[in-house]
Amino acid sequence: MCVIVVTPSLNKSFKFQSDWPNNGSQAYLLASIVNDIKKEDTLNVEKKDEYYIVKSKVSYPNNPNLTYQHVYLDDKGELKKVFVYDDDDIVKIKVVINNIDYKANLDSNEFKLEKYVKEDCCTESTTSNLEDILYPLYVPSDTYLSSKELIDTDAGTRAILTFSGAKDFVLVEEMSRPSSEFEVIPVYGDPLMLNDTVAALSGNSLYWTSNNVDYYLASGDLSSDELLTIASSIGNTLVTSK
Repeated sequence: MCVIVVTPSLNKSFKFQSDWPNNGSQAYLLASIVNDIKKEDTLNVEKKDEYYIVKSKVSYPNNPNLTYQHVYLDDKGELKKVFVYDDDDIVKIKVVINNIDYKANLDSNEFKLEKYVKEDCCTESTTSNLEDILYPLYVPSDTYLSSKELIDTDAGTRAILTFSGAKDFVLVEEMSRPSSEFEVIPVYGDPLMLNDTVAALSGNSLYWTSNNVDYYLASGDLSSDELLTIASSIGNTLVTSK
């Protein structure tokens, strides 16, 4: 399966060769919700207020803490909400549906990359200097920042943060560079939602772009879940590199 994520601000698209979204649960995809419900041997349905609430197990390969979901249907069987819970019965994902068109006729032009190309992308003022470093708010126990290195490259400034201890990992940050011509970049890994963007998870590494900064996180000691937890925490704190 081919999945393409378009980033008009960078004049790029990322082409994933991945089985996503068939490799796990997705709270915003009807087919995924139906498949999760169909896997239940005994269906748990509760009537509460104006909703019928269907409970089913979920499978998020990169977030095993998510264990079940509540699917809210109205009296006509129309999907209204999906809440995904963790082991502590805390809602971690909320999807609220205002309207669904089950017979939507999508124009073939909607799937043409050219429609999303920003022709004047590179006329905007951009800088290649990384003025601030974002540090992860979450770091595994007995792991600490052991070194920080700023490197001047042909493309600008690159920050390399090395964390050592119980679980070593490296975090690389540098400013994104919009392409002068629209690029299609092959990516080996799975696309994952990460805060305000889409990340590429491949083996023991994670790559994403957020607020015009490229991030690369890699470790031989961290699980996929730990990589995502660290990456998700990076947007929550800002420390100036100067």
